[in-house]
Amino acid sequence: MSTFARYGLAVLTPLGPLLIAILMLITPYPAGTEGAAYTRAIAENPGPVAATMWGAYAVTWTMTAGIIAVGLVAMRGRPLLGLVGLVLAFPFGADPTPSSDAVAYGAVKAGLDAGAAHRAVAAVEGIPAVSVFGGLIFFGFLAGLIALGTALILGRTVPLWGGVALIAGTVLVPVSWLVIGSNLAVALAWLVLALGFTSASLTLLRPRP
Repeated sequence: MSTFARYGLAVLTPLGPLLIAILMLITPYPAGTEGAAYTRAIAENPGPVAATMWGAYAVTWTMTAGIIAVGLVAMRGRPLLGLVGLVLAFPFGADPTPSSDAVAYGAVKAGLDAGAAHRAVAAVEGIPAVSVFGGLIFFGFLAGLIALGTALILGRTVPLWGGVALIAGTVLVPVSWLVIGSNLAVALAWLVLALGFTSASLTLLRPRP
């Protein structure tokens, strides 16, 4: 890999998790909000919701690059485990399933009230292709990152703290969303994950012997 490519990829690697952490701080509803309360928050805060949707598109590119970079570094030490982790985690960065925020925002912009917007979101989320594939992508992302973190630790291609941060952040993301229910806690979980991604960046900055 050329020096320009290594440095470019190293810069992009932690940006996906960092952007998600920032977006969580401007999200206008608490983590874990569901039902009519969720769509009501969308209706009452169209500006922040629109900003988070633009940010989500930036996450698509940066997260994809970051997962590839972590996978490449992991495969240096544990090729098979790193490849498995990369394949499992990669679809998260390019998730084609419709965003609940986008559906709710579109429903509200079309003039639907919070209850009707909620029914529209529930209808989309209830489509088997959306619910099944969306679930597989998310849980595959978690399993993939744990595999990548394990490969980084076993292969010793990053400092120990890097692999530990990747695994810890992966566990903290769903816990902070589902159990704690705090946007700040979710943001901190993604920052821990960004620390793991950053360890891969540091490895990329060093030319291979």
